[in-house]
Amino acid sequence: MQERLFMLAFDHRASFRKIFPQYAPREQRAKISEAKGMILDAALLAIKRGKIKRNEAAILCDEEYGALVLKRANLERVAAALPLEKSGREEFEFEYGNGFGRHVKKFAPTYAKVLVRYNPTNQQANLRQLKRLLRLQEWLGSKKIPLLFELLVLPTKKQLDAPGGKDAFDKKIRPKLTIQAITEIAKAGIRPAIWKLEGMDSLNDARTTYRTALRLAPQSKIIVLGRGESFARVQKWISIGKKAGAAGFAVGRTIFKEALEAFASKKISRKAAVEKMSRNYASLAKEFTSTR
Repeated sequence: MQERLFMLAFDHRASFRKIFPQYAPREQRAKISEAKGMILDAALLAIKRGKIKRNEAAILCDEEYGALVLKRANLERVAAALPLEKSGREEFEFEYGNGFGRHVKKFAPTYAKVLVRYNPTNQQANLRQLKRLLRLQEWLGSKKIPLLFELLVLPTKKQLDAPGGKDAFDKKIRPKLTIQAITEIAKAGIRPAIWKLEGMDSLNDARTTYRTALRLAPQSKIIVLGRGESFARVQKWISIGKKAGAAGFAVGRTIFKEALEAFASKKISRKAAVEKMSRNYASLAKEFTSTR
């Protein structure tokens, strides 16, 4: 497993359809696949220029629109993570049902990734998710494929309607709920190789959260996700994460969204879009490596 991990995440599906809304389904699929190829080009450009080491780079890409990208990444010796969850669901479900194993074998990814929305107040949903995740973990263990666990602790309506709204939830409530969620997940027997966690605005909160995760799963690593936030906020999260003990990041829309929207509306060329995404990717890696 990589010691440091700078992951360019573009396994989004609905987000890409919003970037290319003007096309009929068949043409839209081709455009999205092309866009995902461009993002891989951006990662490879950063590697070629020496901005990111090949053994520290990685991509996260879906099979639906990115099958060719996953195959190219393998040929280019770039680590790749394959998502196994159905996109946009409130509760974790396998993308391909009982056939998930065939799809993992088909692409032989470096990591198998799951996105889990987990708020400790949703007990029944959490129990259902944990049962599915234990089954997946057992299968991945038999194949020696590391589990990349993306944890999203989303507010309930009551938490969102409280004074301060989402910002207050992020700063005051989410850190404690994240620790509680990690603890419950670990007690259920889940031991991710990599925790992909939301950024923290407080160094103390990040340290407390990471210590909990590493105590419960000592062999795991932690990377910081971007959640589509502004570039400045993601830079801050990455800096705090590095100081707290993170091994890297997994960032997507913050890197590619603006460039692809400009490309889709024909405001910039394909080459310019790839260049912009590559610079963004390299800049976040520099933020991590320069943070002491």
